Amino acid sequence: MSATSVAIRPGLLALADQVVVSGCNFLTALFLARTLDSDSFGHYSLAFLVCLFLSGLHRAVFTQPMAVLQDRDRPWLQLARARALLAAHWVAIPVAGLLVVIAGVFLHADFFLVASAVVFLACLFLQETARRFFYASGAHERALLNDIISYVGQLVVLLPLAVLGLLSGASAFLAMAASSLLAFVLALRWIERTHPEPAVELSVTEVIEEQWPLSKWLLATVLAIWGAGQLYPFLLVPLGPVAVATFSVCLNLLNLLGLITQSVANCVPANAATILQRHGRAAFRRDLLRTSLFAGCAGGLFVVAVGWFAEPVLHFLYGGRYDTAADILRTLSIGAACSLMGTVFGAYALALHDSRSGLFSNLGATVMTFTVGLWLIGNHAMQGAALGTSLSLATAMSLQAMFVLHRLRRTSA
Repeated sequence: MSATSVAIRPGLLALADQVVVSGCNFLTALFLARTLDSDSFGHYSLAFLVCLFLSGLHRAVFTQPMAVLQDRDRPWLQLARARALLAAHWVAIPVAGLLVVIAGVFLHADFFLVASAVVFLACLFLQETARRFFYASGAHERALLNDIISYVGQLVVLLPLAVLGLLSGASAFLAMAASSLLAFVLALRWIERTHPEPAVELSVTEVIEEQWPLSKWLLATVLAIWGAGQLYPFLLVPLGPVAVATFSVCLNLLNLLGLITQSVANCVPANAATILQRHGRAAFRRDLLRTSLFAGCAGGLFVVAVGWFAEPVLHFLYGGRYDTAADILRTLSIGAACSLMGTVFGAYALALHDSRSGLFSNLGATVMTFTVGLWLIGNHAMQGAALGTSLSLATAMSLQAMFVLHRLRRTSA
C-alpha cells in the first residue's frame, strides 16, 4: 500500500466529518443571525467565542495529544487513556464553567446566557473527547456519525424553538448542549459494547504526565493563536454588540473554508506521522508538498470567489441586514486562506513531534495583533480589524512554514 493510499480514506472521512461540523455551525449561526436582532446576536457571538476559546484549551490539554501518542502494539492504551481523560472532566468542567462566568461579568452578559453557555460547554467537552478518541483509534466512520448526531441534532432542536417563539441566545446554547450530550451518551455506549476492557487502568495523573510534554506547547499555542487572529471580535466590544455581530457574520461565512482547515487539523497529524514512521522522510516531504499545493489552490480560489460574490451572498443569506460588510468579508477571506496554509504547516510540524514552532509562529502574529492590529482598529474600526486579522494570520503562516522546513532540512542533514 502506497503512502498516498494510507491517507485517502481517512482524509475523505475527515473531510466529510468537517463538512457536517462546519456546515451545521454555519447554518446555526446563519439561522440565529437572521432570527435574533443584531444586539442579541452580538452578545451570543461573544459568548460562543468564549466557549470556542475554552474548547481550544481543552483540545490542547486533553484530546489532541491522542492523535500522535499511539502504540500500535497495545491498542487498548487508547481506551485506557480516554477513560482517564473523561474522569478528569470532574475538574475540567467546573474550572471552565467558572471562566465562562468571569468572562460574562466582564462582558456584561445576561445571566441566563452565561448559565446556558456553561451547560453547553460541559456537554461539548464530553462529546469532543469521544470524537477525538474515535479519530485516534482509527474509527473515522464512528466520528462522522457522532458529529451527525450532535451537529445536525442542534438544528433539529433549534427549528421548533423558533417556530414556538422561544429562540434566544440562551435557548440556542441549551439546544446545542442537548444534541452534544446525546451524541456523547451514544458514543459511550458504542465504545463499551465494541471495545474490550483495557489490560490496565491508567490514572488521570499518569495520562496528564504522559501528554504534558506535548500538550503544554499545544496549550501555549492555542493562547497564541487566539492572540494571532481570534481576538479581534473582543477588541471590537467598545464599538458595541452590533459591530461584533457584523464582524461575526463575516467570520461565519469564512467557515466554508474552515471545513478544509479543520479537516487538515483533524486528520493530517496522525496520517503524516504514520507516513513518516512507515515510509520515511522522503515520502513525508512529498506528502507535505502535495497537501500544501492543494491547500494553496483551495485558498486562492476561495479568495477569488469571495471577491466576486461578497455582496449578493451577504444579501441573500442575511436578508439585507449586513450588506455593508462586503469589504470586510473580502479582506477577511485573505486571512482565511493564510490560516489554511498555516494549519497545513502546523499539522506536519505536529507529526514531527514539534509543537513549539506553532507557539512561536503565533506569538509573532500576536505581536502583530497588539501593535499594528490595535492601530488599525483605532483608525479604521471594523475594516481595520479585518485587515489586522489577515496580517496576523499571514505572519503566523509565514513563520510556521519557515520552522517546519528548517526542521526537515536539519533532520535530513
